[in-house]
Amino acid sequence: MFTKKKKPVLSLKKRQNQRREFIRSSLLAVGFVSLSLTGLLPVVRGTSARLRPPGALKTTLDEQEFYAACIKCGQCVQVCPVNAIKLADLDEGVGIGVPYIDAREQACDFSCDGLQCVLACPTGALTHDLDYPADTRMGFARMDNPKTCLAAMGQGFKGQVRGPDFKGLLRYDEIDR
Repeated sequence: MFTKKKKPVLSLKKRQNQRREFIRSSLLAVGFVSLSLTGLLPVVRGTSARLRPPGALKTTLDEQEFYAACIKCGQCVQVCPVNAIKLADLDEGVGIGVPYIDAREQACDFSCDGLQCVLACPTGALTHDLDYPADTRMGFARMDNPKTCLAAMGQGFKGQVRGPDFKGLLRYDEIDR
């Protein structure tokens, strides 16, 4: 009547090849998944402390509130006359599209009339109660060795403001003359 069909017996060489193919595919899949997850590392570890534009919420405890208030429209970036404000990219993790200032590249020099970035912000993420640039506190600088800082010692500096190898953007050409 019905006879059972026997499964074909695979040769030893064919089984070894299948096993190698399985191991190779598994390793490729694990490698691909691990490479894909490295993009999530900034999100997992959170955001780094960034220098925010003038008028941003003051403390790091308010960082989440700043994220919620900022609609990432980029208007503060567009009106900044010295191009100091940038929007955070994918490597920022949670804060994608949030404005920040990289002071090493180009610092905010408060030379604009009436803090244009604050006036351009439609949501109040940058506070509108600032009248004076001098009243603005954006961050604190820590000096590794204050004894070598001429300004901290009350002495003037007569050399170039920025050296010839300075990579940042300069607002005025006559600064380094």
